[in-house]
Amino acid sequence: ISLIFRRSLLQTLREDVDKRLQQLNILSFDDLITRLADALSDKKGQALRLEIQQRYQAALIDEFQDTDHNQWLIFSTLFNHTQNFLYLIGDPKQAIYKFRGADIYSYFDAQQQAQHHFTLSKNWRSHPCLVAGINTLFAGENTFFSDQLKFYPVDSALSSEQGVLIQDNKEQAPLVLWQLDKGEDEYWSSGKAAEEIKWGVVNEILGLLTDNFSIQTATDENKIHAKDIAILVKSNTQAKEFKLALNEVGITAVINSKESVFCSEEAWNLYILLQAISHPANNILLKQALTLDWFNLNGQQLFQTLNDEEAMDLWISHFLDYQQLWLNKGLMAMMKSLLATEKVHPHLSCNKQAERRITNLQHCIELVQQAAIDEHLGINKTLDWLHQNITQAASGNTSPDEQQLRLESDEDAIKIITMHSAKGLEYAIVFCPFLWQRGNRLLQENSKISCHINNEMIVDLGSEQFEQHRLLALDEELAEDLRVFYVAVTRAKYRCYINWADVRTKDKPNNSAMAYLLDFSTADFSEQQKKLQSFSNNQPASFQFRLLKTDQEITRNWQQPLSGNKLCYLQRQRSLYTYWQMSSYTALSSLSIHDVPELPDDKVREDNIVKELEQEVNELPRGATTGNVIHDLLENISFANLAHDNDISQLRDKSCMRYGLKTSTPKLIDQLLKSTVNTVLTNADDSFCLKDLGEQQCLKEMPFYLSMKTMDISLINSILKDCPAYQPLSKKTLCGYLTGFIDLICEFNGKYYVMDYKSNSLENYEQDTLVLAMREHNYGLQYWIYTLVLHLYLQQRLPDYNYEKHVGGVKYLFVRGMDETLVNSGIYQTKPELLKIEQLAELFSH
Repeated sequence: ISLIFRRSLLQTLREDVDKRLQQLNILSFDDLITRLADALSDKKGQALRLEIQQRYQAALIDEFQDTDHNQWLIFSTLFNHTQNFLYLIGDPKQAIYKFRGADIYSYFDAQQQAQHHFTLSKNWRSHPCLVAGINTLFAGENTFFSDQLKFYPVDSALSSEQGVLIQDNKEQAPLVLWQLDKGEDEYWSSGKAAEEIKWGVVNEILGLLTDNFSIQTATDENKIHAKDIAILVKSNTQAKEFKLALNEVGITAVINSKESVFCSEEAWNLYILLQAISHPANNILLKQALTLDWFNLNGQQLFQTLNDEEAMDLWISHFLDYQQLWLNKGLMAMMKSLLATEKVHPHLSCNKQAERRITNLQHCIELVQQAAIDEHLGINKTLDWLHQNITQAASGNTSPDEQQLRLESDEDAIKIITMHSAKGLEYAIVFCPFLWQRGNRLLQENSKISCHINNEMIVDLGSEQFEQHRLLALDEELAEDLRVFYVAVTRAKYRCYINWADVRTKDKPNNSAMAYLLDFSTADFSEQQKKLQSFSNNQPASFQFRLLKTDQEITRNWQQPLSGNKLCYLQRQRSLYTYWQMSSYTALSSLSIHDVPELPDDKVREDNIVKELEQEVNELPRGATTGNVIHDLLENISFANLAHDNDISQLRDKSCMRYGLKTSTPKLIDQLLKSTVNTVLTNADDSFCLKDLGEQQCLKEMPFYLSMKTMDISLINSILKDCPAYQPLSKKTLCGYLTGFIDLICEFNGKYYVMDYKSNSLENYEQDTLVLAMREHNYGLQYWIYTLVLHLYLQQRLPDYNYEKHVGGVKYLFVRGMDETLVNSGIYQTKPELLKIEQLAELFSH
């Protein structure tokens, strides 16, 4: 039924949209193509064909690999005559615009019908060794994954005299195969690999700009400039991350993007501002506008302004003036006055992305002004137009050319561009850091798959052959990724860097185009390294193999050379690297010398330390989601309520939905919490239960910030070496603040306790097993830090504070093992020694 409904819906939409466009007397660009194709296919299309054939004897179409079925139908029909000639120019290896509707199978159809074939045999862009290297990369059996598309090696029309990359008068190989070194785990995750490669690329660019690299020709020699370098990425998000990284070391970079300016933060901020100006007496809109960093009000200034009637009246007066200026002289005049009066550009210049933000702001103002003039828009209609364009851009609709992001600068800058947008362009030096990646959209798609059967495109909305068609679509996606790979590595004139990272999981191989091309899908690290080194060994003039070391450190900055009378700023010559950071127990725990595969977060990422057992029906699911729910309910429901059979289903189900916990027996959570709060916590006093603690005796989820002077974290090892629940930490220098949340600090009979809830699923909850669990996850480090925080806190709060008198110790409540019929069950407890606490305090505090 679902399939029939969706098919009918699609057909209805096609018909209704077509009718609506006809009623509005509108033709889209796609309509022009489809209607002409329909007209030529009709019996009455003969007259039209004769008319066009008589008018045009020949047609020449460039970039024909980006055609589609209807376009090929039009031209093959119109010029299918002995007196007419059709020339189709295209490179199927560069057919990468399927997402725009291009269909390479239509090109294959045209290729088969063509009477003559001509091929360009020379490359006029790249260094001859670079051309030779590309020929070698694509010489294998896996090239392009298609019988209809063969790779033909080409010669270079250039020579080394027309340009070669040199360092210290030594010619450099133009193709760098850059393998990311082994990490701590067997394979890299995508995020960690991308981060390591990003800083490796930044370091290499710093080297290119500072380490005696130059382009040498027969007549002169020129140093490498930032404008000679391009970084080709897969997404705008990756582009922004590279731009920020380069800016941090003083290198100017610009993003060449087709993203709409209405997707930018500046577009939305402009809408907020114009809303406030259009209704200056509306305090809510005015306050919202004043939060923008355009007005440079910090938190304290903003608080004072919003709570000062005179100050708010002054701002209302300003915005009334801007409204009148808008009404009388137009949007552009008003915005120019506001930008100057409120010093918006100087305020934005304090931002790292100053040029980008100012460019976006000016671009948005110009577009809104032009729309207001062309469509005769008043204030309210102008706001509607701006909001509509922001909404359309956010929905992913294709942006008109005039709305696409402008380059913020045309000065000497690194170009960052997506691989699809780089087609047809060339750069002296190109970095391709993400060719090892492949998307997983098709693997997750459950509603629509498009693929080709007998060279004809079909769309499967849910048929019985859906999974078979998914496999065909995956093959076609891989073929297109191979063509994107080809486009990326052929953009360079003198050097191309190709990064490889062994990103996969134990069960899933790397299925990227690069892995397919080099047959890396299942090869281990050493086999991959051997293959990459073989290129360099066999063709040293073309290839250079490198191992990219991990934990890259940026040890230098780039200062743009001064030229002519150009106004510039002098950058302070200091390293941006600092030991200062906001850290946490989790960050310190990750330095454990014998760390486990999955280390816990501050409270909830609590995994089993024993072998996996089959899930029992009457057992809560293991993992972080259960821990999240347990913590949430213990924090937000009183212990007294949990002690009885009160109905907590509404709060429980809401928490399960929030954290994504799915269980067929939610009542188990109620029973577990009831046992937790009813279990006696010590042998010494059977009245010490969570249920008997009043709200005034508890601090739940207490946040803390512990000051850290500059120190080597491994110094903690000598202090806590005898603690059975502590794992030694490796060396790392830190300073700043250690932050976190303590599950519970409570007071009972004049003593204060640190308590932490753990939802680990253990084989048993005997004391020896609990000690093993505490050590395995380094909870020992956690409770020493928490006790230190409590010690420092009570020093400030209790006038007669005495550690031995007021601190009761720590209790780690392993909630799955707590049994209200057994005193102290599932509880690990201890009282840290005062001497060690004082030693930690001296180590941490200023």
